[in-house]
Amino acid sequence: MDREKHEKLRIIREAVRGRHTVREVARLLDLSMARVKQLKKAFREHGEIAITHRNSGRQPGVCTSKERRTEIIALKNSDAYANTNVAQFRKLLAENEGIKISHGTLSGILREAEIIPPKKHRKEDGRFKRKGAFGEMLLMGTCSHQWFGGREYCVLHFLVDDATKRITSLYFCRNECVMGYVEVLRQTITIHGIPHELYAKKAEKLFGNTEWGTPAVREKPSVITPLGRIVKEQLGMAIVDDLHAPHANARVEKLLKTMQRRIPQWLKNHGIADMERANGKLRDYIAIYNSQRSIPLRITEPAFDALDGHDPDILLAIRHKTTPDSDGCFYVRNFAFKVDSPKPVANMEIDFLFCPKGEKMFLAYHERGYHTVSFLGLKAANGSFVDLPDALEVLIQEECYASVAEQSFCNVNTSNRV
Repeated sequence: MDREKHEKLRIIREAVRGRHTVREVARLLDLSMARVKQLKKAFREHGEIAITHRNSGRQPGVCTSKERRTEIIALKNSDAYANTNVAQFRKLLAENEGIKISHGTLSGILREAEIIPPKKHRKEDGRFKRKGAFGEMLLMGTCSHQWFGGREYCVLHFLVDDATKRITSLYFCRNECVMGYVEVLRQTITIHGIPHELYAKKAEKLFGNTEWGTPAVREKPSVITPLGRIVKEQLGMAIVDDLHAPHANARVEKLLKTMQRRIPQWLKNHGIADMERANGKLRDYIAIYNSQRSIPLRITEPAFDALDGHDPDILLAIRHKTTPDSDGCFYVRNFAFKVDSPKPVANMEIDFLFCPKGEKMFLAYHERGYHTVSFLGLKAANGSFVDLPDALEVLIQEECYASVAEQSFCNVNTSNRV
């Protein structure tokens, strides 16, 4: 019995013995005089138990039993649910274990067991409103994490829409590379179309320093990376950096925290333990995520531009500017090529296209036309050429899967989409 109830019982006992009047007890206990008379009568007939509520000390009928609490704590500490937050854990308990429990009750059980739920995200600053239309601006990023458990890290490349929070594409690679970025762009433009703007935290590193307005950048020579040529010249997207979208990085970081909690659990539940299988199934995860976490549109009409018959393989090809010699031959990364053209292209600048997923892997663009390119091989130290299969493997590794920090820079060319 707590102190307040003990004091109430003492006053009623003294009132029954005649030491207090009904009016005095009513004033002391803040009760009506009729209620004081009822309490005095109940005390005379039943004793002290009459003053205590009949349900006092009893466990409510809807209370979670001690056995169920122990079971829930054991499940939360298991490998299957260790990385889930309260909302995910509650959903999985209902789906996998048949345990239905409210969010508040589950949170209380975990707090009592000193299993602290992840902190809630702060609300976004209202000064930075989201874009109005789906496809008006996409946020690009990567995250290195132990996605498949164990100690091995790999990198998840992603694109997410700023207006709706919808993920448009995901792709796993061993490291942050051109292929990862190209693949998320391929998925997005094939399914939805070409967005108007693209935000990236490391914009200068990824795309080059062209068209940046800061004096420090203007003093540098204008350069553009192979990925920058794809985004700016071929797809025609405007690049947005932190200076023009200071809120975008916070939204990317928030998404990363969500994916780091949800994707490993989803992969484990579906028995996916390698990147190849994961890349084939990520569309299913995207559909689930978007159905649960996307927000309504202010403008119903999407802002994506249609491909208008352009071949995605050509738009997303890795391009290098080069000049063939008098025999029509040229070298890229010490690989020898020759342009198959009825007209001579000697000493003329061309665009060399490397399309690792296209029907024709090598093309040359010259005078508004595409020409096939013959691959001569990798030039060895003794002047000979390595066989085609081995050379292609080396070329794909250097052009596609090498770290973004190692990608070569090209001369600036501001030509229109071809």
